[in-house]
Amino acid sequence: MKKLFEQFNIEENQQVINLMNGNSDALPLCPFGIITCKFIEKDKLMIEELIPEIQSLLDNESFQNKIVQLKKNKTKEELKAIINKLNTTNYNEKEKQNALRFYAPQIKRYIDKIENLDFEKFVSVGEELFSSSPDIYQDDLEFYREYYIYSYVAEILFEDYKKDKARKNRFNIPKNNSLEKLYQENDIDLNSVDIQYNKYKLLTIDNNFEISISNIPKVHDKRLDIYLYINEIKEDFLQLLKELQEQKYISDLALRPEYKNVSKDLQDLSFGFEEKEFGKIFSFKDLGNPTITKLYSTDKYDNKLWIIIDEENITFEELLEDFEVYNDSIVTQVIHLQYKKEKDNYVIHHIDHEYIFYTEDEYMERENNSMQKGEAKTRFKTFKVDNSKIPFILNDGSFFLYKVLDTYFVNKDLIEEYFSTQPL
Repeated sequence: MKKLFEQFNIEENQQVINLMNGNSDALPLCPFGIITCKFIEKDKLMIEELIPEIQSLLDNESFQNKIVQLKKNKTKEELKAIINKLNTTNYNEKEKQNALRFYAPQIKRYIDKIENLDFEKFVSVGEELFSSSPDIYQDDLEFYREYYIYSYVAEILFEDYKKDKARKNRFNIPKNNSLEKLYQENDIDLNSVDIQYNKYKLLTIDNNFEISISNIPKVHDKRLDIYLYINEIKEDFLQLLKELQEQKYISDLALRPEYKNVSKDLQDLSFGFEEKEFGKIFSFKDLGNPTITKLYSTDKYDNKLWIIIDEENITFEELLEDFEVYNDSIVTQVIHLQYKKEKDNYVIHHIDHEYIFYTEDEYMERENNSMQKGEAKTRFKTFKVDNSKIPFILNDGSFFLYKVLDTYFVNKDLIEEYFSTQPL
């Protein structure tokens, strides 16, 4: 099954690349997902290999439990997304009440599914989905009805396969990767000309680049007239960095590029998702703006959140109970900034975000010792700002540090709790 999923994943990735290259006619991107489209097309691998393998497993209780748990996990993610939208959208009181009424039945269904879903109910959900499907199955209704449940299971397993693959490869940077080769073809050695790339594998966004604002983070290299994907950043935060760069608050900026899915034909396209407007959702908007002098405290450990502040540095590290594991390392997030006083105002002249990798012993020590370092793997930076003068309070009156923490940290409640206790 894994081999088939790898083959389908390669094909799906190629479809996306073709689309982004403006070449959608070569291998059109399936609107229903590649598993469903393979099923509709009665693809030979799908019908003769994948479905029979799932058929042979479907009576196994442990396999059934795995499918149910994967479905519950997906439901939890969908529920979390709805709750996050309700908590962070700038509703007025009437809009908030309307939103609560609109989402209440859906939230109730999600909670019921999380608490009560078993394999029998899972099969019933699949049957309901088939019955509510459009006319895509009408040319051979009995065949599709008989085998739909296996396609439904295959789709869930395929999504889990892709997530697991992404987790395992997330912090892996291929040597002599496609990005470097593309530049080498244009007589540019990134490791020689870009200090940030040589040291951190970040791409320096200088006058050669223009940040492209869309729901697919990209930059345009004007030298080569090519677009490059930017990873590990949200589109609204990328827009903020672009604005600060244009306002001359940011001097030196480096971002984490995509290394593998690279093409000289990549187009500046966006996907038409129904998502938030850039920059509108922000979790800590009602906390006020603390000054640096009021932020001062001793090393603070507060339920998995370390905040360390001195006369030049502020460091936040998030230690989650449900921590991420990467290649046997425990992963945490750190946001570090350096600041200084200019005239009567404090400005940020350096800030970065990175993932830290701990061995189990290092992590256990880190929970009680702010000096313990994670050395299981080299730190993985996502963005880096240097030699800059970012004000803590931006031109629109918002607090810059909140926006950074809101972008990257998972446990918003802990951050809100910390800042709500600081005098303004």
